[in-house]
Amino acid sequence: MLKKQPEQTFHFLDRNYVEEFKDRNTMRQILSQTMNRMQPDIVTEYYEMLDGLLISMYFKNPPGRLLRK
Repeated sequence: MLKKQPEQTFHFLDRNYVEEFKDRNTMRQILSQTMNRMQPDIVTEYYEMLDGLLISMYFKNPPGRLLRK
């Protein structure tokens, strides 16, 4: 994510989130709805150690807006 938005600092150590879907089509529907309706910035990275695709969806703050923690 730093490659796409180097001015932002990202801290993911406190964001452990796991959601399991019994039907794999549910995950596809949720991802496609989020990408089509909300139009977030998307960054993907292949994680070779677990043979998985990491998908990050986020919204960039407008230039004049202050970041809040």
